Amino acid sequence: MWIIVEGPTCSGKSTIYDAINKRLTREGTQLETVHMERPQKLNRRWALNEYVNRWEAKPDYDSSILADRWHFGEMTYAPIYRPDTNKDGYGLLGRAGWRWTELFLKSRGAVVAHITARPEVLVERLHSRGDDHVQNDDELLKVADLYDRSIVESPSTSIIVNTDRGVPPEQHAESIIQLADAHVAYYRELSAFPEYIGPRAPAVLLVGDKRNITKRYGEETILPFMPVDGNSGEYLLNALPQMWWHLCGLVNGMECSDLRKLWNVLGRPRVSALGNQAALACKQANVPRLDWNHPQYMRRFKNGEQKEYGELITAGGRL
Repeated sequence: MWIIVEGPTCSGKSTIYDAINKRLTREGTQLETVHMERPQKLNRRWALNEYVNRWEAKPDYDSSILADRWHFGEMTYAPIYRPDTNKDGYGLLGRAGWRWTELFLKSRGAVVAHITARPEVLVERLHSRGDDHVQNDDELLKVADLYDRSIVESPSTSIIVNTDRGVPPEQHAESIIQLADAHVAYYRELSAFPEYIGPRAPAVLLVGDKRNITKRYGEETILPFMPVDGNSGEYLLNALPQMWWHLCGLVNGMECSDLRKLWNVLGRPRVSALGNQAALACKQANVPRLDWNHPQYMRRFKNGEQKEYGELITAGGRL
C-alpha cells in the first residue's frame, strides 16, 4: 500500500494524514512514514532521485508507505518561491521529469489523495491559525490556483477530498485506505516488473532498447528513459502528446525480465518498438509491434519532428 497525501496550505492535509496514520497504526500495519521537505539541491537530478529513484524497489505489498506530500510542490510552490527553477511550469522536474514521475507512481499503484477546500475557507483558516510560509491572502490564493492546475496535470490523482463539508477526517481516511487496498490488489501483478513504468492497462507500450549508462546518469535507476541533460528520455517524454502521454507504458526490451509476460499482464496493448534492439527484443518475445526510430536518433537528426514523432509512436497517427 502506498498513500500520498497532497494539498495546498490550509487545506487540512495534515489532519487527514494524521487520521490515516492513526488508523493504520492502530491496525498494526507495518508503516513507513515519509515527510517530503523543501529541495536540498536545486537541480532535476536531485528531484528525480527524491521522487523516483529512491523508491524504485517499493512498495513490496507486505508493508505500507504513507507520505506527507510528494512532487506537487514543483508545480505549486516553485513558481512563487523559487521562480528561477521554474522554466516551464513544472519546477525542478520540468515537464519531462513530471511525466516520468507520474508514470512511475502509476506503475507502483500509489494512491494520491488531494485534500482541498474552497478559497474562502482557505483564507479563513489562514487568518485563524497563520502559516510559517504563506504570508497573506493573495499568496495563499495563488498557491491554491497553481495546486488546482497540478491536479489537472496529474494522471496519478486517485481521490479528491474536500475538507469544508463537515465530514469527519476519520471518514475521509477510511475512504482513502479502502482505495489503497483496492490498488494493491489491482497492481500486484506489476510488482514482478519493477523496470516498467506506466498505467496498469496502457493504450500503447513503448519499448526502448536498454539504458545508456554513463558516468553522469543511468546507473542509479532500472527504469527506462530517465529524462536528464536533454537526453533521449527527455526528448521522448516531451514528444508524447498532451492528451495521450498518461496512457503510455514504458519499458526497455533488452532489460525486461519477461517482455511477453509483461505484455500479457498489461492487457496486450499496442506496441511501438523504438529502435533496432527494441524491435529485436519484441521479436524474440513474440510480441507484435510497429517499428519506429529510437528517440536518440530523432533528437540528433530529426529534432524538428518531435511533435509528429510523438503522435506516430503513441497511436500510429490516431488513438
